[in-house]
Amino acid sequence: MLLSDKSIDKIKSDFNRLTEPLIKKNIGLDGCIATLNEYVQGYDAKRLNLHAGNWFLYRARPNLTTDFFKSTDDLWAPPRGASKGRVNDIGESELYCSDHVITCLAEMRDLKAGDHVTFMTMIPIKDINNVSFVCADQLIEFDNILSGLFTSYSKRDVNHPDFEKFQFIDETMTKEFQLKVNDGDEYLYNLTIAWRKLCFKYSKSICLVYPSARSGLHTANFALDPDIAKGLLKPIEASRMKIEWTDGTRYDIRIDAKADLNGFGVLDWKEIDDPKLECITHERVSANPFEIPHSN
Repeated sequence: MLLSDKSIDKIKSDFNRLTEPLIKKNIGLDGCIATLNEYVQGYDAKRLNLHAGNWFLYRARPNLTTDFFKSTDDLWAPPRGASKGRVNDIGESELYCSDHVITCLAEMRDLKAGDHVTFMTMIPIKDINNVSFVCADQLIEFDNILSGLFTSYSKRDVNHPDFEKFQFIDETMTKEFQLKVNDGDEYLYNLTIAWRKLCFKYSKSICLVYPSARSGLHTANFALDPDIAKGLLKPIEASRMKIEWTDGTRYDIRIDAKADLNGFGVLDWKEIDDPKLECITHERVSANPFEIPHSN
């Protein structure tokens, strides 16, 4: 049965059932996939092309010690033994990154003063085509990087006969992707993992863009197939920063070492003497994503 043949009440009933925590736990990932399967096929997903050019993606990892990461492989996606995440099941590797430094920091749990974090800056060298979006209208409106990439973007047609159904699915999945999940409750990711699997199946996409749970609708996370992404993204720099102070929305940091890159390979670190104090906040997301705003 097509989406257009379903009543809005039926759609709301099915999605409301799927968003119940006990349902996600009891029916598992396979049950979420089975229920969503017929909806995703008829859903008017926003699929756009991200063109290669002068914009950047950031990948970050916490330093468990003050030692430096040795190569770009250390900063890439985790190996195939990964724990369950927002869009990856147990054992599936996914490359999570963002178009804003602040988002990478905010997505890391329990960062505190004294911690070190290493960022890898990457530039797209090939178009990333047929990208699937969650909450595209709001993300492209608020995320200044995305809004610059899609200057001719048009919102979904309100006169489409299934507009109300599409809108409800948009709103429901947006809430799911923003759900904050505690350690031990990873089964709550079942619905978002199912959504990613089905969108990739029917759109042949290798990238999903969705709102950051830690920044509301204002910045985006990118999830890419890590093997394919190696042919699309080129690392150009790695930076290690020390967190001097944070309340979870503002980060006072010092970049104390950098490594210039021209692709994948060994990280040749150069420590910075007397690193400057810099401030990163959601309210001061830089118009130039390659620059971190400086504190006054």
